[in-house]
Amino acid sequence: KNLDKAIAWYVDNFEGEHIGGGASRSGGRNAFVNFGQVQVELIEPADTAGMSDDVHDMDHVGYVVGDVLSCMGGCQARGLKFVADAPNTNSVRQQVLYFDTETTLGSRMHLTRLPD
Repeated sequence: KNLDKAIAWYVDNFEGEHIGGGASRSGGRNAFVNFGQVQVELIEPADTAGMSDDVHDMDHVGYVVGDVLSCMGGCQARGLKFVADAPNTNSVRQQVLYFDTETTLGSRMHLTRLPD
């Protein structure tokens, strides 16, 4: 609900590094925090009225891969589908390709290639 508070929580509790963010595609804003081998994308929607004050709602999980396009075939062979034919590039220069939630039991997930 409060992006700045969430960033501070991850930085303070996990010695995280806030690496960037900005306007999100949904009209709110986002931020990326790295800690250890983990990266969280924190999202503050444009309308926070329906959100709890004390709970972080998980939106999605990203799986880091070396090459998004080369991983697509293996995923598709297992019956998974994607929402696009190619990844997009987000505000921190990661290539991201979301799975179709109809094939992931409703879970929002994506393949991610980190920038060089």
